[in-house]
Amino acid sequence: MTGGIRRRWASIPLNTFTEAIDAFRTAMSFRFFDWLTHNRDVFAAYKASLGFIWA
Repeated sequence: MTGGIRRRWASIPLNTFTEAIDAFRTAMSFRFFDWLTHNRDVFAAYKASLGFIWA
C-alpha cells in the first residue's frame, strides 16, 4: 500500500499510512524550501498580492 511512496520519498520501509504521510510531508517541505531559495521574488510577489510584506 505504501510502496509507491516509499520508492519515491523514503529510504526505510513504510509500514503504516501515518509513516507514509510523514515521509511525504517531509519531502514536500524540502522541495518547497529548495523552490523558495530559487524563487524568493515569486513568493514575495504572491504574498504582496495578498497584502503581506515579505522581507
